[in-house]
Amino acid sequence: MTITLHQDATGSTIPTAVTDGAAAARMSRRYGMIDTAQVIAAFAEDNYLTVQSSAKKTKKQDPREVKHMVRLRHTDHALAINGAVPEIVMLNAHDGTSSLRLLSGLFRLVCSNGLVVQSHALVEEVRIRHTHKALEEALTAARTVMAASIEAAHQIHRWEQVMLTNGEQVRFAAEASSLWTGRIPAQDLLAVRRPDDAGDDLWRVFNRVQENLTAGGIVGRTATGRQTRTRGIRAVDSSVRVNGALWALAERFSA
Repeated sequence: MTITLHQDATGSTIPTAVTDGAAAARMSRRYGMIDTAQVIAAFAEDNYLTVQSSAKKTKKQDPREVKHMVRLRHTDHALAINGAVPEIVMLNAHDGTSSLRLLSGLFRLVCSNGLVVQSHALVEEVRIRHTHKALEEALTAARTVMAASIEAAHQIHRWEQVMLTNGEQVRFAAEASSLWTGRIPAQDLLAVRRPDDAGDDLWRVFNRVQENLTAGGIVGRTATGRQTRTRGIRAVDSSVRVNGALWALAERFSA
């Protein structure tokens, strides 16, 4: 996911494709667009900082006809909890294809990979329809979503106490593989890329699988002997779906 960024007045990054306050050209005047730039500005007044913005590459002339993602942190919760910083992940589009979505997120400092967290049991996702009165609703929802992110960060310590057998690790990785293409061998997903992720506890197993699955780069061979390399997950919707399902999978293994 790539988009040109610029600095706003507070130093936060905002995607240039969504700073003009306009909906996609094909939308009618009745479309009550939630302007991403306005949401970011309102959140900034409530002490949320934008730390990253991204969107899919597009060949379309109108850059607003793509879904974009913005990561935000609150100044009161900017420090890591168990090695992860709680965040809000905001998804939006200006072409009528998506509601404004606020999801709980964690940013893991050890390898700088964002973990989008979804779970019906613990972590929140709020969807807000594009209407002319939605901004206040988004601010209220942000507090609920951030609280869920903080709770998820506190859950990490419990996962560090859950030890998985070799068989359980293989089963976890196999189920994780099925969330994407189903063609990546479990042992490849369990490979250690960095020393901090070596170990048999659920948190480290989760992070190894999460990074190997979403970052790609695993080298293998086809049935005919041709060398292949797995591709990372780049699309916004796919990243959210897979990361959310991985978190839910880990919760099942922690029960």
